[in-house]
Amino acid sequence: MGRDIVVYEPNMNSSPHSEINVGLLSVFELIWEKNTKFFYGDKRHINYLKIKKNIENWNLINFKTFKYIPLFFLINDLFLIFKMRKIFKKHTRKNTVFVFLGIMPFSHIYISRYNKRHKKNILLCLHGQMEAYLKDTKIGISKNYYRLCKNVFKEDDDNIKYIVFGESIKENIKHLFSNECKIITIDQPYIYPSIRKNIDSKNKITLGFIGRADKTKNISELYKLIDILKYYIEKDRIEIKVVGRFNYNIPLKYERLFTYFTSTVAPEKFQQEINTLDFAISFTGKEYYRATPSGTFFDCVKWEIPLLTLENDFTNYYFNKYGSMGRSFSDTSQMGLWIIDELIQKDTYIGQIFEIEKSYKRLKDDISINSLAIKLAEQLK
Repeated sequence: MGRDIVVYEPNMNSSPHSEINVGLLSVFELIWEKNTKFFYGDKRHINYLKIKKNIENWNLINFKTFKYIPLFFLINDLFLIFKMRKIFKKHTRKNTVFVFLGIMPFSHIYISRYNKRHKKNILLCLHGQMEAYLKDTKIGISKNYYRLCKNVFKEDDDNIKYIVFGESIKENIKHLFSNECKIITIDQPYIYPSIRKNIDSKNKITLGFIGRADKTKNISELYKLIDILKYYIEKDRIEIKVVGRFNYNIPLKYERLFTYFTSTVAPEKFQQEINTLDFAISFTGKEYYRATPSGTFFDCVKWEIPLLTLENDFTNYYFNKYGSMGRSFSDTSQMGLWIIDELIQKDTYIGQIFEIEKSYKRLKDDISINSLAIKLAEQLK
């Protein structure tokens, strides 16, 4: 019997999540190749998907979405309930699969109660909001809004399954569920292009923070690193870039010690800047990425850039499983001193790039779109 595959992105209305969403659509295409496919989302987000992937085999339906910021949380949430009702009314085939690429608290409560009666095949993708349910979370006051639906995860009879992106994330959130069988785990999907040229030995080393730089990325630690490396920055031995919008206070004394953008970076410029980096840097330590995939990490995988990061559950999992793809540090001071000792004074790290290349290859083979489609299909049986 024919079925519809209905995918809805309820939260994003521009470029964020377009990278992972085109990966997910590619996975779904392999699993449900012969089925009729529908994608609902904001027109602007759909346009970003079209830039990254040919989605002509999807029936595209525009659902306006407001910005994903606390100011619009409630209105997006209420509209989401209304849109869900429209989708369920339109797609009535008994074995239709509904995939929601995000969720909000009231709509989460609604869909759980709705599906206790109707028993539709529903998959919900969980993202960064899951940090709100963890002890000592770094999420601010909005965590109280997310926690309104905390008990829904324990419902056993609503026929909803949840997709989480990484084994380390599953381990950190499984206590929320009374039945772990409701959790489906795959690695975050990406479509990987041809990689950049690897670094060569040279006089100046370029370090880059990739993506939006703000409080949620612990960006204040950047200033600690600059303090440690200031002598080498002024001697033009080290260059530090933020390849993304910088949304944080900049003390005057740091203005000339690193470069950054004040607005969203155009794709062409972003790629150009990425190609200049020798190492990526990240300051999200153990309090971060417990229930959220690291976009910086997958950017590094995408372009095979060695990553210098503070230790966290997410990157530790991949480093331990596939081999070093850079270096983890207990704190920023250790990172800075290692950069001086190994990269500036000894210049010995270049010889380890071959091992990093092999680690990236192992990881990419294991989390390719084909591999993820097989893993997801197995868990959907």
